[in-house]
Amino acid sequence: MKRMTRRFCLAPAQSILEVVVAAALFAVIVSSLVPFLHNLVGRSSREGSLDQGLSLAQEGLEAARGIRDRDWTALAVGDHGLTLASNTWGFQGTSDTVAGFIRAITVSEITPNERQVAVNVRWMEPDARMKSVTLTTMLADWRNITTGGSNLLSGNWQNPQTLGSMDVGPGNSATALAVRSKIVYLTATASDSKKNDFYIVDATDGTHPIEKGSLNTGPGLQAVAISGNYAYVANSDKTAQLQIIDISNPSAPQLVSSLRLTGNDEEGLSVAASGTTAYIGTFQASGPEFFVVDASDPVNPSLKGSIEVGEDVGDITIFQNRLFLATAKDSGELMVMNVNDPLFPALTATIDILGDSENGTGIYVNVQDHHAYITRTVGGNHLTHHELAIYDVSNPDAPIFLGSRNFADDVNTVFAADNLVFSGTGNSNEEFQIFDVTDPANLVYEVGLNFSQIASDIAFENNIIYVAVRSNDALRIITSQ
Repeated sequence: MKRMTRRFCLAPAQSILEVVVAAALFAVIVSSLVPFLHNLVGRSSREGSLDQGLSLAQEGLEAARGIRDRDWTALAVGDHGLTLASNTWGFQGTSDTVAGFIRAITVSEITPNERQVAVNVRWMEPDARMKSVTLTTMLADWRNITTGGSNLLSGNWQNPQTLGSMDVGPGNSATALAVRSKIVYLTATASDSKKNDFYIVDATDGTHPIEKGSLNTGPGLQAVAISGNYAYVANSDKTAQLQIIDISNPSAPQLVSSLRLTGNDEEGLSVAASGTTAYIGTFQASGPEFFVVDASDPVNPSLKGSIEVGEDVGDITIFQNRLFLATAKDSGELMVMNVNDPLFPALTATIDILGDSENGTGIYVNVQDHHAYITRTVGGNHLTHHELAIYDVSNPDAPIFLGSRNFADDVNTVFAADNLVFSGTGNSNEEFQIFDVTDPANLVYEVGLNFSQIASDIAFENNIIYVAVRSNDALRIITSQ
């Protein structure tokens, strides 16, 4: 039997209506998907660029290690580009370009056997915004480093001697310093804003340091960091907290730019630099107190990222791709920050050091044993409220407390090498003190020196300690006997 199939036919008007409705729905769906797809593609493109930038930065670090392994002297201080010949990396020029990405490697001397390598990679996004990423590492001349790095200090440091000093004139006092190849870069404040506040000193002969050049930048300077041919200084001018000085000619330093920190009306207080990136901290403000600055164009530096600390940022130091901050925050005198993405600096550790009235003033990380030393202002001479604290930062995001020391005076600055720690204090009889730190839980006093005023900063190079003193007798040069 043949099965009959009933067929239905749509009226022409009904068919047209359904087609129109379907087309409208399709248009709505497409219009809602377009922004989503556009954002998805843009985000994918940005993430791809960041990944490529990080890859090129990592390649730069590996190339620097290869250059170090082949010839330590080839890892020259300065700004470099890379070239690859016969599968061997070398330095050439001041930067190199790979598929539109500009890479610059900056090598800075920490000690005669240690150098900091910072790789900065910049690129332009499709929306015409410049992006960058910086990776940093420390490289040592393994041929000359013994276990524990005991070669950093020599002689008898139980009997330190002053080689020489330098006077910067009445009414002027030193605040901070940096040293590279026996050239000292000294900052100061003065009773008269018309006086110079930045000095370049040739200390080749430590017994007779000679002023090479000087500069007046404004009301006074609080901190200095050196990278390449530039000095980065923290200024007391609330409208120019970060300044960049060309130091390529020591006899004639030139101020090339001043930067006002957006959302901050306080004075610059601390500074660090890696490659062409500067990090600056200020006194407590209503907005951020910490800023990341792109100085790849030193004449036109630009703000990248910032973060509110909530208190003074007294000092900044760089170690293992992290920044270590000494702050006045009661619940976080020691802060560790990840700045791999300069647009979004992120705190990875906040350490509350015992006591609630001591402000963080200085910080130093010893690359020999990965111990961090944090100095603080005096806190009422409480037996447990110590002015020097020591942490193991082998894992920088998880510092481990090792010990502390009560000074009963402000401790403004610190340096450590081998089994010794050198401190600059507010003690009117011993502004400079040395301790044996073999056991961080039990520091042993070794010796002290009396200066005309408090010691505000310490730098070290080639078994010589350089001390900034808050008096016109601003620079003290000390070594062992």
